[in-house]
Amino acid sequence: MTIQYLSDEEYENIFVSFCSFRQKLVSKLEEYGLLKSNYIMDLAAGHGFLSFAVKEKGYKNYLVDIGLINDLENFRRTIAIETYNSRNLQFIVMDSSKMAFRENRFDFIVNFLGLEDINMTIGKSGVISTLKEADRILKVGGILEIAILAKGSKPSSILNWKIWKYIGLNSRFYSPEFYINKMLELGLRLKEKFMLRTNKKMTSTQAKEEILFACEEAPKIFKRYNVYPKPFKQVWNKYKKKIKKQGLGFYPIILILIFEKQS
Repeated sequence: MTIQYLSDEEYENIFVSFCSFRQKLVSKLEEYGLLKSNYIMDLAAGHGFLSFAVKEKGYKNYLVDIGLINDLENFRRTIAIETYNSRNLQFIVMDSSKMAFRENRFDFIVNFLGLEDINMTIGKSGVISTLKEADRILKVGGILEIAILAKGSKPSSILNWKIWKYIGLNSRFYSPEFYINKMLELGLRLKEKFMLRTNKKMTSTQAKEEILFACEEAPKIFKRYNVYPKPFKQVWNKYKKKIKKQGLGFYPIILILIFEKQS
């Protein structure tokens, strides 16, 4: 399948629209009873866009977003301009590896990316602790869904993995087997997995902006976590020729994993 460049218009809105993947995910999770459940958590919620996709359906579920303090203001701005009922939607700044909820609290725990930021801020052990916490607070019979970036075979996708590893933020996903095996150890059974493909890549100008943000802005946002990427010029000079030749993959393959808690 051909990977197309993002237009400048698409690029400006891509993190909000994300190819309507969040809406597609919500529709898929409806098959598991998502919108009939009482308590839903959006784990590693970022700006809260997955929760907004749930609320766009018009349901009044109690929905909690767990995220970092740097996302809170963006969440508040979005809430202020949206027209759907956000009465039962709450953003809580909380360490996902030590969540302050009682056991068996949530019917659904959903996620759209974000686990890479957990790895960046509190490491692999923090990711494992977060998965354990998700198991602890999920009801028996409840559903846990996570979305991770999967490796693609296209040159622009392979280059994406190489560059983000080289930058040194430690903002990374692990293999699907890592997450599946950890959840199996905890007693959650894999119900379904499927892929969402953007089939998009960034132009050199767009990629330069993303790399600049990662190298210069991310350390400011996550300074309390001692995040130290390589200098922008070093990264750009190393990879700019390849990026200009083949583009840089934009989340080319997102793998969705859906688990059910057995006991």
